Amino acid sequence: MGAGCVKVTKYFLFLFNLLFFILGAVILGFGVWILADKNSFISVLQTSSSSLQVGAYVFIGVGAITIVMGFLGCIGAVNEVRCLLGLV
Repeated sequence: MGAGCVKVTKYFLFLFNLLFFILGAVILGFGVWILADKNSFISVLQTSSSSLQVGAYVFIGVGAITIVMGFLGCIGAVNEVRCLLGLV
């Protein structure tokens, strides 16, 4: 494989992992928003507060894991560390 293909692959891996990082931040932010502004979500969804709180914590957990995986993937792609890319 030529040097140009390796660079293109490296940048595509970085962009793909950056997308995961950003989406993880959005999911995490949405979970925090649900916890911070419970009343508006309860009136819209017509559900109990406990199920809404559990859902918010699930969003926060999934978002945090996605952010970490995206970050490790970005670092692995930029520095060409196979170990970090293998974790993702």
